[in-house]
Amino acid sequence: MSFTKSIKSVVVAAALSAAPVVSHAAGYFGEFWDASSSFSTIDAAISYANGNAATGTFLSTAIDYPAGSSGSVGDSTSLSSFLGVDFPSYSGSLPTSLSTSVFRISGTFLPGAGSKTYGVGSDDGFSLVIGGSEVSRQSAPRAFAYTNTLFDAGSGPVDFVLTYYENGGFTGVEFTIDSVIVDSSLAAAQVPLPAALPMLGAALAGLGLARRRRKAVI
Repeated sequence: MSFTKSIKSVVVAAALSAAPVVSHAAGYFGEFWDASSSFSTIDAAISYANGNAATGTFLSTAIDYPAGSSGSVGDSTSLSSFLGVDFPSYSGSLPTSLSTSVFRISGTFLPGAGSKTYGVGSDDGFSLVIGGSEVSRQSAPRAFAYTNTLFDAGSGPVDFVLTYYENGGFTGVEFTIDSVIVDSSLAAAQVPLPAALPMLGAALAGLGLARRRRKAVI
């Protein structure tokens, strides 16, 4: 095991042991920010998320929001409707709307070796980081559309961070591998339910999992 992986294990373990964890479930760590200003680039949204405490956290079991629907919905949609079956795990305050918001979903999954099509559908912009390197992004606001990237994540478990923002009007995000929604069946580890989620998020952010490096987008 490398020094970096050893440090990562220690930091994450410390974060989890420091909080009262009620239970665990397969999935990914979701964070939500109800921002007070609009965004015109994904870098501005990432900077906001990194510099502010999350409005709330949740367990993401399928990265497909609005849950179970394709495309986007008006940003007057309630957070409970937007998160769908994942909303019962939400811990935090509720926004009056989804306008000018940021979502970040991170975790460890097993996508499988070989070149695969990693797709992110978003309204508005997003950044997808896998294994510490940015492999795909859409910086400016856009109507819901997909960005597809050919990428080989390797055979073992790999960390990912998907950040996306809503700038006003309509909102939605989907993450797919070879056109199949990324859900809890690909999760490499169980995620602690809300009591420990903020501590885990801080530990992962401190390890620099959002370090970005541009890759060619197909």
